[in-house]
Amino acid sequence: MKKVALIMGVFALAGCGAAEAPAEDTAAVEAEATYADGAGVYTRTYANDEGVTDVTVTTITADGTFTSATNGVETNTGTAAFDGDTVCFDWEANEGEAECWVNEPMNESGSFKTTAPNGKKYTLQMTPLAAE
Repeated sequence: MKKVALIMGVFALAGCGAAEAPAEDTAAVEAEATYADGAGVYTRTYANDEGVTDVTVTTITADGTFTSATNGVETNTGTAAFDGDTVCFDWEANEGEAECWVNEPMNESGSFKTTAPNGKKYTLQMTPLAAE
């Protein structure tokens, strides 16, 4: 029985070797994504004004639309526009101008610091969107 399993394993590995390797390593492509690319999931964990930890997740799609949710409750939807290290969010309930955040360089793990329109600094974690 062990011999059969070993032989089947060899055939399975041989079959894997016959497949053509992808042009680029998917992990390397994902690691190269930055907020300048726009599309991604941005997670911000922070203490709110009452000292309670909140988690805000903002998903920005390739077409520039975004959805934000804090602690699982949707808070905003609208459009996001990237210009270098600045990202501006505009949504229907925001009757004023778009709110812009200034981002610092992203590190290799996908985290970076950002400054909100009110001057507060936060650390965000960016995860690239899965390829469709």
